[in-house]
Amino acid sequence: MSLATLEKYLPKDALFYVEKWLQPFPIEIRISRNRESKLGDYRYHPIKRCHQISVNYNLPPDLFFFVLSHEIAHLLVRVSFPRAQAHGPEWKNAYRELLLESVLVYQEDFQPLVEQFSTNPKANFSVSPEIVNYFRPQTNASSFDGLKSGNLFEFRQQRYQLLEKKKKRYLCRNVSTGKEYLFQACAEIKIVANDSR
Repeated sequence: MSLATLEKYLPKDALFYVEKWLQPFPIEIRISRNRESKLGDYRYHPIKRCHQISVNYNLPPDLFFFVLSHEIAHLLVRVSFPRAQAHGPEWKNAYRELLLESVLVYQEDFQPLVEQFSTNPKANFSVSPEIVNYFRPQTNASSFDGLKSGNLFEFRQQRYQLLEKKKKRYLCRNVSTGKEYLFQACAEIKIVANDSR
């Protein structure tokens, strides 16, 4: 796919940065179906001797560019530091530089969140409730705010009970199976009334 084809997925003026960052590299960019497990992906293809980036097609333009920048940071680190950890200090620095260089491309109300996130970029933006809430569709979904130990909620059509908060995540038990799971604070849940189950 040509870089110009990306323009319809990006915020206004973002293509300039994408072309600038990727211009010297052999690259294949793929617009992917909606994947629940990830929003984007970077790989180096040794046989084709090119970099490959995929980003989910259904992301809003600001999130698409945010994810694409994350994957481009992987490419830049792979080229400069082939043995670096996937989300180690080299990647954090590269991602920070890309975010700050292009911050004005984002919607004005999203720019402060990008700047805040860039102070210590994480591998997954879902650990940033502010960013998750910014992109969360206006639904009846709730989060763990206000839930107490013992409260029940539904997640992906399964019922869970909140056991306790562990640092930034929540330990919960699946009511049907008894298995315990850790949930991110920003997971979209549906609070249900407590009953005798």
